[in-house]
Amino acid sequence: MLKRLMLFCLASIIAVGLVACNKSQNTKKDTLDMTDNKAEITIYIDKGTKIDPKYLNSGNVAINYLPNINGNFNQKHVKRIVNAVDKNVKVLVIATNKSGLEQVFKSVKTKLPGVVTVANGIGELSSVDKYLVAKDKNIDIGLVVSDYLGRESLITAKEMSAKSFIYLVSKENISKKEYVEDINKARLAALKYQIDFTVEEVGDNLDDLQKKLDAMNEATRSTTAIYSADRLYSDFCLDNLIKNKFILPNINSLNDGDLLAKKLDIKTMEKFKSREDFDKAVSKVLASRGLSNKLAGISESRNAVTSEIVIEVANYMYEKNFNLEECYTNISLLNRANTNLNLSLNFDSFGIAYGYFRKLSFLSRIY
Repeated sequence: MLKRLMLFCLASIIAVGLVACNKSQNTKKDTLDMTDNKAEITIYIDKGTKIDPKYLNSGNVAINYLPNINGNFNQKHVKRIVNAVDKNVKVLVIATNKSGLEQVFKSVKTKLPGVVTVANGIGELSSVDKYLVAKDKNIDIGLVVSDYLGRESLITAKEMSAKSFIYLVSKENISKKEYVEDINKARLAALKYQIDFTVEEVGDNLDDLQKKLDAMNEATRSTTAIYSADRLYSDFCLDNLIKNKFILPNINSLNDGDLLAKKLDIKTMEKFKSREDFDKAVSKVLASRGLSNKLAGISESRNAVTSEIVIEVANYMYEKNFNLEECYTNISLLNRANTNLNLSLNFDSFGIAYGYFRKLSFLSRIY
């Protein structure tokens, strides 16, 4: 009995030791997964984010991918970034929807006051304390991407010659404040541009909706835009573009580029030299199927686009020897997006802020 008890205790000690060891290794792996690439414009972005490949080979831009971890970042991640930033870095961008890295900016400003600090959609900017974050004197620029794009999608649909617009939203979301506001903005835009506007509540079964769409004649389909406010239905909408030639003014998926590569059977964006080359490949396939001017989307990840805008603004600022005040006005941001990224955008106020904070709503590119 004593021998059996001793064996049980020994096994328990070994098990606890293995758990502690694995936990230690996982923590170490999380930290080691972060690279320390440095350049004039240094970016830390979530792993898996799809950015225009041309920036990966740019001499003045360094991309670092943050580790995929459960929960938010901790002090070890903060220290790793702060220690990596040196006098060669002019602009520091942190782009993640997780929290925990806001304190990086204070430490970097203490160490190197001249570094331009950019918070791109960090988790703290989506929290209840976001207005306090906007007053953080250590953050020069704060950018947040809107997830509610009914108005922007309708404007794009007008450019694509749509006469009707169907706004798809789940029954679970239709009464939520953000969606109600989005629907109202889209409806006002529809009145302005004289487009018929319909809201379609979508349940668990898409069969009934598909029957409604199939019942339309070819002429009606060709001038009808469908937009999914819920990313859950992005795949469904893209299928209806391909099969029934509806207008799709905004794919609005988790990653439009990956979804397009899958549906059109082409290489993914990272296999091309640039996002522009990928978009040309998409346009070529669509044209061969009689779908020119029928589809719009954004091939990169949304928070990658905001980082791209920061890159282009920084390049312009240092080339022209301008200051932040001149480069982060709405018109200046719009010019950089139009000229360098082939993008249009709308701005919403973020309220009182110390730095230059903007909420951006992107209009999709027409392929």
